[in-house]
Amino acid sequence: MNNKHLFTPEEILRSQRVIFKYRNGAWPEDIIGPNWRPDPSDMSFWKGVDPESLPKPTGATTNPVSPMPDDPRPRGTNTKVDGMDAMPSSPKESSISNGFLARGLSQSDIDDMMLYAMSIDDVVPGGQAMALLDNLSTNPLFLNPEDLLTNLKSVFSKGNVNPMTAKNLLNEFKEGSYWMSKGESVHISKKWSKISDEVDVTVTTQNMIVECKNISAASAGSVRDNIQLIIDKFSVESKLSLKMKELYPNHFGKIDISNKANPYFGLSKDQFVNKLRSEMLDLEGGISKSQLVNSVKELHVENGTTRFIISSSDW
Repeated sequence: MNNKHLFTPEEILRSQRVIFKYRNGAWPEDIIGPNWRPDPSDMSFWKGVDPESLPKPTGATTNPVSPMPDDPRPRGTNTKVDGMDAMPSSPKESSISNGFLARGLSQSDIDDMMLYAMSIDDVVPGGQAMALLDNLSTNPLFLNPEDLLTNLKSVFSKGNVNPMTAKNLLNEFKEGSYWMSKGESVHISKKWSKISDEVDVTVTTQNMIVECKNISAASAGSVRDNIQLIIDKFSVESKLSLKMKELYPNHFGKIDISNKANPYFGLSKDQFVNKLRSEMLDLEGGISKSQLVNSVKELHVENGTTRFIISSSDW
């Protein structure tokens, strides 16, 4: 088998850039300059590299061995080397890069963000990290792009994606995108102070805080537990400062039930409210109705094919 046909030129170049950063601690463009390109005859370039750290080939079914680049041209759209045009990024990568460059982020940070996002999409089923980055990159209603790199890094542990942490972050990105689609300005996954006030989605135009929870377990108890965590966010003093509560008095919750085996998956609004009311509200080991009503102005629920809103008066 000719291994070079398993990879697109862009995948090969991206692998080589990852290896360069792994060995040198920075992207090649930051150390050598925009005209960097790998030497296609240097087989030692691949020695000692963990194959699991490389981007997966589009058509590969076995581990590739020393793939050779068909095209040694550097990434970029305007650079020329020895009379050759630069190898272009994918349309989505170019869109993300151009969008965040226009918002003041550095190219090296943008490249890191895309690398983390692609790694998340490789691990999380149905992951939409790259698509969400693309949406955020050009949306002026997204107010804290400077926090994206730190937030994407936070889902990695010892170099590997933590699937649950990644799902939680994607849920926050999706929720922020939902409010932006309604014309609202948002901060997503913003830590407002060093010791507290970490908020999933801050909707500045509505003086609103949204606490998001992803429910992937099959048990009804997971619904109870996550709604209680939302209540605690707005009622336990150490979770949110008095100053933040005064600045953002509208407190919303969002739960996303993704497990089809969960008994609350696929229910309509009325079915959901009636089931929760009869099985959990003001029952032993359940949820205090007064706490829920007084702490959460609206609970937004996604549980399959629909999204519905439960206001405090609906309980």
